[in-house]
Amino acid sequence: MIPELILIECPDRRSRRRMEHREAVQIDGRLMMGRDISSTGMSVVMREPLTVGAQVRVTLAGTAGQTGVVTAARVVHVEKEAGRTIAGLHFIQ
Repeated sequence: MIPELILIECPDRRSRRRMEHREAVQIDGRLMMGRDISSTGMSVVMREPLTVGAQVRVTLAGTAGQTGVVTAARVVHVEKEAGRTIAGLHFIQ
């Protein structure tokens, strides 16, 4: 697993409200840790970087009794922080 991140609060430029999502997520079958999620996208923490502009398959685990959610997303930004990579994904409708 990826160690806990130290997050610094900064002004949010997003138009959609984001919620914390600290659960495992699969991106193209690779297990990663979610960071936050909104109705239009999410960010994930990973060790192996994704390529900006790439289209990926996102699988979110379901809750008890419900199936998971699988959707397509586009990588919109990638940032390196303290030896980890944070990628922003935009869900493709």
